[in-house]
Amino acid sequence: MTDSLIKALQRQKYQWDLSIAYAYRKIEAGVLTASKITPNLTCTFKVKEPIIRGPKSILITRYPIAGLHWELMVANIHAINFTMGYTAFQKQCDHLESVLANHRRPHDRLG
Repeated sequence: MTDSLIKALQRQKYQWDLSIAYAYRKIEAGVLTASKITPNLTCTFKVKEPIIRGPKSILITRYPIAGLHWELMVANIHAINFTMGYTAFQKQCDHLESVLANHRRPHDRLG
């Protein structure tokens, strides 16, 4: 989140949500989702990589769809990638899958 990025987002009239993983030299970094629509919900899940202990996060954002009762769910993930085996990565994916599975999709409402 440098000043130039913030100004660019503001200039284009974007709203954004940032899941801050860390700050370096007073600059926050993480996953960012931007939109011109105000989200109905945002939530973040954070974990640390098993080996290098680097922070990883998932940012979930839900947006209304004009004229419909459905919402668009966006999952922005900075996944675990430094690990021995797949256990930590699989756990992070399983968590994301459980969140997405509980989201009502348009076809869920038709039947």
